[in-house]
Amino acid sequence: EKGYGFIQCAASSELYGHDVFLHKAEFEGAGSPPVGCKVKFHIVLNHRQQPQCQSLVVDDEDIRERSHALRKQVEWYFSDASLCTDEFFYKKASETIEGWVSVRWLLRCRKILDLQANAEMIYEALENSHLEMKRFCNCYPCTSDDHLWIRRLQPLPPFVGNEYKTADGMIADSESSHALDLFKTMNRLEDQKQVQNSLGLKEIGNESTGFREVVRLPTNEPRAGPFLARGYERIVYGDAGPYIEFNSMQIIWASWPHMNDKSHFGTLRSYDEFFTETSYYVWQSNQGANALKLYAQTQSVANKPFAPNTWSVGRSSGYADYRAGYFYISADSSLVTVDGMVPEFSLFEGQYMASLAKRSAKEADWEVCWDWQKGHCYKGEACPWRH
Repeated sequence: EKGYGFIQCAASSELYGHDVFLHKAEFEGAGSPPVGCKVKFHIVLNHRQQPQCQSLVVDDEDIRERSHALRKQVEWYFSDASLCTDEFFYKKASETIEGWVSVRWLLRCRKILDLQANAEMIYEALENSHLEMKRFCNCYPCTSDDHLWIRRLQPLPPFVGNEYKTADGMIADSESSHALDLFKTMNRLEDQKQVQNSLGLKEIGNESTGFREVVRLPTNEPRAGPFLARGYERIVYGDAGPYIEFNSMQIIWASWPHMNDKSHFGTLRSYDEFFTETSYYVWQSNQGANALKLYAQTQSVANKPFAPNTWSVGRSSGYADYRAGYFYISADSSLVTVDGMVPEFSLFEGQYMASLAKRSAKEADWEVCWDWQKGHCYKGEACPWRH
C-alpha cells in the first residue's frame, strides 16, 4: 500500500543494523511473493548507507515445500479421517449433491492461514491432487475466494461426531450404531482402523515412510524383506479394501523386476501387475491370492459401481478412487510392512533364504506355458502356467 516493504534478514541486521528495504517495483517484478516465503536477492546501499534489495527472486525450493504442505493440508480436510469428526466441513460438503465446497471456507482455517495461502496458491497446489477443482473465472491471479470450488470424488464417510476427533488425526473407536452413515461407508472407517493398528499409517501420506516386503521363514515367522517404496500419497479406502497409493518417484523399481502386462485386454484393462522376486514365485505357484503385487493403474474405475469378487454398494462414482498413472499395494500387513515394524533377517536366516530363492528360481524354469512359448495362450489369465 505504501509502495515499499522490508525483508527480514539476519545477516543484514547484524552487518547494517537494519532489515532490507524492498521497493514495490522489485516486489512485483518477482511475482508478488506471499509474506513469509524465502527469497534470494542482492544488497546495495542507498544514499543513507542502508541495505536495499536488488534482483529479488523467490526460492524455488521454498515454493515447492509450501505448495506440497498446502496440498497435503487441503487433502486432509477432505479425507475420511477428518470429515468423520469435522461437523463444519461435513455440512459444507453435504450442502450440494455433487459435494462442492468453496475455497473461501478453507482460507479461514488456521493452518491454511499459517501457510499464507490464497485461492490461486491452492489452485496451483492441487494440480496433481486426487481432489477435483472447478473455477468460475479466467482471471490470473484469481482475486475472488468464491471463484474456486473443491470436492472429493468418493461419497462422504459416516459422521461419528466431533467428540471423537483426535490430535494425531487417527480414527478413534466410536459407537458405529450412532453414526450418520448416509452412503454406507462405515466399512471404510473400519478398514482405516485396521490399517492404523497393523501398519501405523495415516490416510494422507508423506515422503519419508519406508515400505518393505514381508518375507516368511519356513517357521512362518515374518521378516523385513527388500524396500519397496519410500513415501506414499495416501491410503485409498474403497469397497475392495484399503490400498496404499504411490507416485512413480516413490517406487523402488529395482525391487519389482517382474511384470504381468495386461495390454492384450484392450479397453477392459484397468491395470498391469508388478512382482518382487519372492512374490513372483508365489504367484506362479498357483497362489496368486497370497502374492504381493504392485498394481500399475491404467484407468480409473469411475465407471464400475461394484467392487469385484465382493459384495458392495453400487456407487455412481465407482467403487474406489484409483487414479490412472499411479501405483497401488494392498495395505495388508501380512504382505507389506513399514520399516522398523518387523524384525530383520539374522545372518543365518539371510543365507538360508538366499539359497532357497536360487533353488526356487531354478525349479520355476519348467513352469513356463508351452502354448505361450509358441506365441499365444488362449487361456489368458486362467492359465495356471507362467507366461
